[in-house]
Amino acid sequence: MPASPLLPPLSRQVSAQRYCYLEAKACRDTVSVVCAGRERCDPDYLMERPDFPCHGLEYVAEGTGELLLHGHFHPLHAGVAFFYGPGIPHRIRNSSNHPMIKYFINFSGSGAEELLRASGLQPGRAVQTMELGVIGFLMDQLIADGAGAVEHAPDLCALYLRAIVLKLAGGIPPSPSPATEQLPQFYQWRSFIDMHFRELRDLDDIARALHVRPAQLCRVFQRCGHPGPFHYLTRLKMNHAAGLLVTRSIQVKEVADEVGYPDPYHFSRLFKQHFGHSPREFAALFRRSGA
Repeated sequence: MPASPLLPPLSRQVSAQRYCYLEAKACRDTVSVVCAGRERCDPDYLMERPDFPCHGLEYVAEGTGELLLHGHFHPLHAGVAFFYGPGIPHRIRNSSNHPMIKYFINFSGSGAEELLRASGLQPGRAVQTMELGVIGFLMDQLIADGAGAVEHAPDLCALYLRAIVLKLAGGIPPSPSPATEQLPQFYQWRSFIDMHFRELRDLDDIARALHVRPAQLCRVFQRCGHPGPFHYLTRLKMNHAAGLLVTRSIQVKEVADEVGYPDPYHFSRLFKQHFGHSPREFAALFRRSGA
């Protein structure tokens, strides 16, 4: 399918590319994908645009580079996403020693600005996420369904876009590129927390179990773009507790014990800070809604 007349030509400084284009008439819908793709950048890749006719999202899956976005420099490496649109100048440059593989989605529609504003991801913003596998999977599905002319492709692609934006909404400002030798260690430590979050209680517990210093543990998480191991542990505990409250008839004390809080009052305070409702209120809300 030919490129959309809404968009400028795509870069020729790429290889192993996959693209999909959707009918321009879909842009009248609330949020509509116009074009999307996955590109392996050439070592000398450089894209410079003083403006852009619709909204754009780009996501780096591999490699390194640098971004000048609306007057601000950002490092580019795996897990960094950025947004641009009308009136947002940007320049994307590859790092010659480690060419980037990146995805992009160009989208339009009357609800596009509202989607980005509600997610805190207005054009000109760059964020970093550790949800690399999930974002890559959603991007690949969007491109495959858009290029495959499957039934309801525009609607499916719009849903994928919403999911991607919402997943990126929890990202943090991009940090300098993490040392590649630390990524396997980070994934190993994070997997350990995934497996043992019920019995782990705090940062010192995690560090003792992994036989590392707490400061070293925090430093590796930070270098790899994560807020911190204790923040990650607490989020796992709270999400598991919420699932128990919704799916089982269980006392708050039992939930607290299940996720490793011997003091149910302390657990209830943390739960309310996390979800805005006490455990009992949270369970009652779901029961009333029939969810």
